[in-house]
Amino acid sequence: MFKATAIVSLATVINIIVGIVRAKFTAVNLGPAGVGIFAQALNFQQLIITVTSLSIGVGIIKYISKYHAQGEALKIEGIISSAVWMQLMISLASIVFIAAFSILLSGFLFSNKAYWPYLIILSIGIPFSVLASTGESIMFGFGSFKAFTKARGLSAILSLIPLFFFIRIMSIKGSFIYLAVASIITFFIYAYLLYKNIPNGLAQKMLKILFAISPLKGNLKKFGRDLLTYGGASFIAGILNLITIVSLRSFLIRFFGAEANGYYQVVFALSSYHLMFFTNGLWSYFYPNASAIDNMRHYSVELNQTMRFCIFGIIPFIAGIFLFKYAIVHMLFSSKFIYSTGLFSTQLFGDLFFIMLYIMGTSLLASTRLKAYLVSSILYCASSLGFFLLLKDTAGLKAITISYILANIISFAFLLYYHIKNLDFKLYTRNLKLLVSGIIVSAIILFMGVDNFVVYGLKIVLLILWVLLFSTNSEKKTVMNFIRKRSGIIFGYGQ
Repeated sequence: MFKATAIVSLATVINIIVGIVRAKFTAVNLGPAGVGIFAQALNFQQLIITVTSLSIGVGIIKYISKYHAQGEALKIEGIISSAVWMQLMISLASIVFIAAFSILLSGFLFSNKAYWPYLIILSIGIPFSVLASTGESIMFGFGSFKAFTKARGLSAILSLIPLFFFIRIMSIKGSFIYLAVASIITFFIYAYLLYKNIPNGLAQKMLKILFAISPLKGNLKKFGRDLLTYGGASFIAGILNLITIVSLRSFLIRFFGAEANGYYQVVFALSSYHLMFFTNGLWSYFYPNASAIDNMRHYSVELNQTMRFCIFGIIPFIAGIFLFKYAIVHMLFSSKFIYSTGLFSTQLFGDLFFIMLYIMGTSLLASTRLKAYLVSSILYCASSLGFFLLLKDTAGLKAITISYILANIISFAFLLYYHIKNLDFKLYTRNLKLLVSGIIVSAIILFMGVDNFVVYGLKIVLLILWVLLFSTNSEKKTVMNFIRKRSGIIFGYGQ
C-alpha cells in the first residue's frame, strides 16, 4: 500500500501544485463571487461526466485485471470497446440535453440565466473527459502506475495554458471555455500514453476495433451487461453524490450569495488536494488487491492495514493545514478569502471520517456488495442535504461543513457495522485505539485553544507524541527507510 501510494502520489503532488497555481490565479482574477461560479461550473461538469461515463471505471479495472492475469486478450478488447462505445453514445446525448435545457440549468446552478451559452461550450469537452477517465481505468487495470502518473501530471500542467489565456481575456465566462479545452488536452495525452504503454499491441488492435461496427453487438451483449451490472451501484451512488454537491452549492449561492460558495471552495479544494493522496492509493492498490481475495481472514487483514495506513497519514495532513490556515489562504488564494478560515476546523474534522467512509465504500465495491454500497450512498446524500437545511438558519455558512461531518459519521458507522455483521470483519484492537485516539487528538488540535504560537507549538508536540506512542517499531522503520532512500536520491548518495 505504501509503495503503490508513493508512486501514484507523484501525480497527486503535481496536481496539487497545479491546483495551487489555478487557485491563486482564479482567486486574484475572479474574486470570491467569481470563484463561487467557477466552482459550481466545475461541479456540474463532474456530475455530467459521472453520468456519461456510466461509472463503469471500477468494472473496467476489475475485469482488465482479471482477464490480464488469465491471458484473455480478446476479452480485454471486448471490455474496452464496449465501454468506449457506450460512453460515446451517452456523451453525445448529454450534449444535446444540455443544449436543450441550458437556460433552465443556468438559472438553477448559478441563480443567473446569463451563463447558458457557456454551459453549451463546457459540454463540448465532456466526451473527451469521459474517454480520458476510461484511459485512466485501463492503466490501473494493467497496473501501469507510471503511465498514469505521467498522464495525470502532463495533463494537469498543460491545462494551465488555457486557464491563463481564457480567464485573463474573458474573466468568469472564460472559465467555462477553459474547462472544455482542458478536457480535450487531457484526452490526447491519455490516448498517446495508452498507445505507448499498454501491452501486447493492444492499442493498435483497439484502434481497429473502435472503428469497426461489426463486433459491437456481440461485445455489448457479452461485456456491456457485465460492466453496467457491476458499475450500476457506483453509477447511481456517484450521481447521487454529485447531485447532492451541486444542490448544496446551489443552495449556498441562493441563500448566502456566490461569495459564500467561493469561501467554501477554499476548504473544499484543500480537502480534495490532501485526500487524493489516500483515495488514489486506495484505487491503485487496495481495490485491485481486495478484489482478488476470497479468504475473509486475509480480507480482514488487508482492510485493517489500509485503515491503519490512512489514519496515520491523514491526521498530520489535517493538523498541518489547520495550523497554517492563515498562511495557506493568503498564499494560495488572497486576503479576500480570509473569511473561509472559520470553516477549516469543521471541514478538516469531517475529512477524517470521510477517509474512513471511503475505505469502507471501496471495500464494498471490491467485495461486490453493491446493494449495501448504494444504501450507504443514499444515507450519506440524504444526511448531507437534510442536516444542511436544518442548520442553515442557525449555523449559517458553517452548516455545510457541519452537515459534512455528521453525514460522514453516520455513513461510516453504518458501513463499519455492515462489515462486522456481514463480512466477518474484525477491527483490530490496536486499530480501534488508534482511531479513537486519532479522533480525540484531531478534535483537540482543531477545536481547542486560541490562535497563537504557544498553543500551536503544544498541538504539534501532542501530534508527535501520538504518532510515536501508537505506531509500531516496524512502521517507524518503514517510514524512516523510505525517507532515507528518497533523500539519498535527491542529494545524490542513493539509487
